[in-house]
Amino acid sequence: MPTDEMTYLTVLLTTIETQNWRSLEYLLLKEPLVFTTCADRISNSPGLNGMTILHSAMRYGNLPSHLVELIIKLCPEAPSTVDCLGRTPLHIACGTRARLSSIKALVVAYPRACAVQDVDGKTPLHLACDNQCELFAGDEDIKRDPTSFETIEFLSLSYPSAVTLDDEDGMSPLEHVIVSDGADMNVVKLLQSVTRKQYKTQTSFGSDGIIIDNQNSILINKSLEYAKENRIIGRAARVSE
Repeated sequence: MPTDEMTYLTVLLTTIETQNWRSLEYLLLKEPLVFTTCADRISNSPGLNGMTILHSAMRYGNLPSHLVELIIKLCPEAPSTVDCLGRTPLHIACGTRARLSSIKALVVAYPRACAVQDVDGKTPLHLACDNQCELFAGDEDIKRDPTSFETIEFLSLSYPSAVTLDDEDGMSPLEHVIVSDGADMNVVKLLQSVTRKQYKTQTSFGSDGIIIDNQNSILINKSLEYAKENRIIGRAARVSE
């Protein structure tokens, strides 16, 4: 790699890591061809496990949406690229609680990302509903704020089938909301409604889940607590491997 490109790449990655978005915008606009060259090198770097520059930038949830759109314009293949764990940039954005405007930009660029399940069986909606999701090494101590109602609504309506999918822990997006701290009942009711529409009938999740009754309330039985316990055990096992 030429020295100038190496310098640019170093500055680019540092700018993203320090979340200096004004400087990032300057780099994108000043040398777009150099940016795309460096972005290709990042995508092909074994040490980054298949992540694109867009994955890296979305790791920081406060990336302004106009920069998301600019990166997509320069790297149009990035929104559809999955990393070694099967995650698109939309997965990362949902897990890090990105701005709704940024999430919308990603969905517009690649709507099918809403349907992609990663190696843990999670769609972007699963990650948005899970306050304890672990995206990167060291995330186990991070306590994430609940995703906004508006974001959950946008994701669930963009790909309604996601509400009926279970991840590898046997958890649906609705169940992730319920077992997360500070569950928003408005989000619960929203996901119930989308689920009913998907099944076209009143839906029962069986003896080890939740039951939706005629008043749109939810009954959480003891087995849901077991599901929560098993989920925590499963996570701990993966982290320790």
